[in-house]
Order: sequence, then structure tokens, then C-alpha cells
Amino acid sequence: MTIKFNKLNKLNKNGLTLIEIIIALAILSIMVLGFFQIFTTSFSHIIWMGNKTSAMSDAQEIIDSAYINSDTSDTFMQSINSEDILKIDDCTNLPAHSYDGTHRIIYCVDSEVLVDSALTKLTVKVFYRNGNDSVILSSVIP
Repeated sequence: MTIKFNKLNKLNKNGLTLIEIIIALAILSIMVLGFFQIFTTSFSHIIWMGNKTSAMSDAQEIIDSAYINSDTSDTFMQSINSEDILKIDDCTNLPAHSYDGTHRIIYCVDSEVLVDSALTKLTVKVFYRNGNDSVILSSVIP
């Protein structure tokens, strides 16, 4: 009887039990879920920052066009992209949530006298992520 006990004890040391396999799979699945969460969060942030960069580029393009042409008139601003642009008259109170689904870019032109010369301040607000977020750029146009 002593010999059989040694053989059984020897078999248990060489193999894995079902409980050990289940514990190893549980630990492995927790690690995999952690990596999956990191990648999905990173991917969503990459998409969000890409949309923000695109909105900043749109605002910068409008300001550059106005600066190159030295023109901030309504006709010129609407000629850039007439479907998505809306003019706001009150530059001090640029609306926080004024995206109505049709206008993606809101701009405001304000004349200011800086350093003894008449300069025009152009403020452009671009909405992205279906109007949930926005970026604002301001520049002085001679």
C-alpha cells in the first residue's frame, strides 16, 4: 500500500489539476481584459483628438484666408463655405452650445483699435462631434 501512495503522489506533482487550470485561465482573462480596455480607451482618444485637430484646421483655414485677402466682409466669409458657416454679431457673448445641426462653423468679426491703427479681430468657433465639443480661434486681421 505504501508503493501505491507514492505513485499517486508522484502523478499529482507531474500534472495539473482542473482547479489550477481554471485559476490560470481566470488570471489570463483578467490580464487580457485589462489590455483590451487600454486599447479601446486609446483608440477613442485618438478619434476624439483627430476630430479636434480637424476642427482646429478648419478654423485656421478660415483665419488664414481672411488674413491673406485682408477681408472679413460677410460676402467673403460666406464664400469660403456657405453651407456650414453662420455669423454671430455679439463677439463678447459667443454661445457655448449654438450648434443647430446645419451650421458647423460660427464666426464673429469685431473691429478694435490697437496700437493707433484699425485692426479687425476675427473669432472663429468650430463645432465637432455633432456639436458636443468646439474649438475657438481668434486672430487680428490688418
